[in-house]
Amino acid sequence: MFNASFLEFILSFFIGLGVGFLQYRLGRKQIVNFFVLFICSLFLGFSVMLCDFFFPDTLNIESIVIGCIMPLLPGVAFTTAVRDAISDELISGIARGVEALLMAVALAAGIGISFSLSYWLGGLL
Repeated sequence: MFNASFLEFILSFFIGLGVGFLQYRLGRKQIVNFFVLFICSLFLGFSVMLCDFFFPDTLNIESIVIGCIMPLLPGVAFTTAVRDAISDELISGIARGVEALLMAVALAAGIGISFSLSYWLGGLL
């Protein structure tokens, strides 16, 4: 998928396992779901950048990030929000839509912060 090599598949698989385990462990501690997604995306971003550090110029980091972040995206929540809005349940549709949007923002913020920090730290080294 996404024109990735076998090495990228293996790295994506193990990073995805780590993200899933982290999400499971943090979910059991009754932490807010937005914060759990933010922490998982931070872990994902730093893991990908660490792999890029060890395998320079051989990895397509976009395909690894896309492969790992797909299970975390709130696709069902967006679909439910649209369905609720279409069926004249406007308050429920808006509430679910805002929740799904905040989940996507938490994921994007975690990935963005980890990439920018690793880029800044890489410039120092």
